[in-house]
Amino acid sequence: MKNNITTITWILSLIFLFLTAHELVSDSLTGGNSYLKPNANYALIYLITSIGFAIVTKLDISISIQFIRVAGIIYMLLSFMGFMEMNIRMDEEWDAIVNFNLTSYVQFGVGIILSILGSNLRNRHLAKVT
Repeated sequence: MKNNITTITWILSLIFLFLTAHELVSDSLTGGNSYLKPNANYALIYLITSIGFAIVTKLDISISIQFIRVAGIIYMLLSFMGFMEMNIRMDEEWDAIVNFNLTSYVQFGVGIILSILGSNLRNRHLAKVT
């Protein structure tokens, strides 16, 4: 079980490292026409998450599982903060609304996936322990 969780946390670390690189260089690659607008703040959050996942691969299984679950909650909270900071008027065009919302929806989805993954791994771990 430890090897599976270690592999999962390494994969998550690499995914968040890729997201960091995407946030830093995506605007230059897409010519500024990307729906997911790059944001240095998100790049820093993704980098911290990636480093966190890399660190917990060396720790106990229960700590790794708990970190996955907490990361999911943090990303859901970040998406709610993104939704609350929007100031959308009814006369704005649909593309502007999608641009403002898409990053928050993606982060909310990441939070849900991490929370479900962490809960599933926790249940499997508890079933093997007992």
